[in-house]
Amino acid sequence: MKEKLVEEWLIRARERGGIDKAFGQWLISEGHEVLWLGHSPTEFGKDIISKSPDGVFHAYQVKDENIDLKELRNIRHQIDDLVEVPIVHPRVPHGLSHQAHLVTSGLFTEEATLQIRAMNEGWSARGRPNVEPIGRNDLIPRFVGMSDTFWPEKPADIRDFFSFYLAEGCGDFDPKKFGDVLRGLLPLCDEAPRRKAQRLASLGLLGNYLLNPFEREGDHWSLFRGWTMIAAHQAWFAERAALPARDWRPSFDLAKDAARERLLALSVECLAPNAFKPKEIESDDYTRARNLVLAGVLAVTDLIGADKGNADPEQVKQRVEMLLQNQRLIVLGECDVPFLLAIQWYVEKRAIQATAIDYLQAVISEICQRNHTYAEDDCFPPPLVSANEILADLFTAAAAKERNRRCPGTWSLETLVDFLARRNHRIFLTEMWRNISRLDMMSFQPQPAVDGLLWDCPEGHEAMRKPGIEQGWAKLVARSVEDKSATLPAVLRSDRDFALMFLLAHPHRLSPALVGSLEQEDRRSGSNR
Repeated sequence: MKEKLVEEWLIRARERGGIDKAFGQWLISEGHEVLWLGHSPTEFGKDIISKSPDGVFHAYQVKDENIDLKELRNIRHQIDDLVEVPIVHPRVPHGLSHQAHLVTSGLFTEEATLQIRAMNEGWSARGRPNVEPIGRNDLIPRFVGMSDTFWPEKPADIRDFFSFYLAEGCGDFDPKKFGDVLRGLLPLCDEAPRRKAQRLASLGLLGNYLLNPFEREGDHWSLFRGWTMIAAHQAWFAERAALPARDWRPSFDLAKDAARERLLALSVECLAPNAFKPKEIESDDYTRARNLVLAGVLAVTDLIGADKGNADPEQVKQRVEMLLQNQRLIVLGECDVPFLLAIQWYVEKRAIQATAIDYLQAVISEICQRNHTYAEDDCFPPPLVSANEILADLFTAAAAKERNRRCPGTWSLETLVDFLARRNHRIFLTEMWRNISRLDMMSFQPQPAVDGLLWDCPEGHEAMRKPGIEQGWAKLVARSVEDKSATLPAVLRSDRDFALMFLLAHPHRLSPALVGSLEQEDRRSGSNR
């Protein structure tokens, strides 16, 4: 069954983000150090560069189609570069020889194999590397062997695994279920460090299988969330297992890079003509909710520098500014707050006149209006309720509900108050403070802190704090700038780019500690925020 699943995946997977990432994870599991994995005009036929445990350098050209004589002729210049051009990389001594490999998820025809053999004879006569053809039938046993002992075994885990593998791949990404599947693949048991490192690489490969339906449909947003969750689980397992960076960081970096690539792909789509116009008739609330996500994506892509050389900064600036000035965004619940924060950070970085402050203040006003004891409306939806669920509920007739019998807690209010206090919005907070003081500020501290990287945290401490009616401004500002980063997982403290991506993909992990840590890091790095 495993062989058949891997074979089907290889048939459907694409070169970029699929085959290349999977092969990179396999190399890591074999002890290779991956020096480069990507696609650029200066790659010179080398999609992957690695160093094997015996110190030999390897270069790989990756494809996703059957290779016959015609296709071999079409890619001949890439193969020539793969063989003839030395590896150009800071870690590789100038002019050092390397081994060359042509990898495809398809099949090599007999004629193509014979042609490669003849080409190798010519290269050997000139002292050049030979090309090793690696096709689908070679990849299947490698991928199966790499992850064979790490596949789900419990019936419920197997069911969830295949429900993802057989998903439609267009808007049906379930982060909770995906997190459950990933967590099931990472048991905390007594294993040798080498085996734990292999387990992390296998998670990247198995996660790649699960995300294939979304890859096939070009659902970049779901792919971004999925790869970010894979990286988060790898960092979680590494910290819980006390693995040194050399044993987990390579697999983590591949997953993180895959998430960055999907973020960039979605940003490029956002900049296409009429990208923000609905393709068919739809509710304006739905359009503006989607606009908020896309604007947040543009903002984070810029903030982490993933768009360098791929997007026009001025065009991004114009798109975000247009959405803000024309009020083409809508905030439906606390799940949307991370997008607003990202947009505001971007606005401050790029010195855009229009800001997201009005939206952030509107969120506080909405929470104050809907989350007190005598509110007649439903409470402002908490962060675990997605925008899609909120919209579905809006268009579904529901029976009248009784008034709130107790004050519903709010999970983002403290973060928002701190955010505005750091920006000296004293007048607004003073005017709102009486209403704010009636609300319960909720917080959840995972135990241990690293479990905050999981979508569902099994244990932790839930706390409720009601602000005092009397609040001195100096004390409020001092509280807002306190360093609370010690309560965060290590990777969110040390990797600012990943922390931004994590916040976008895990809106319910919004906290004063995470947002404050991101802002402190930017102040240290000399940001304009």
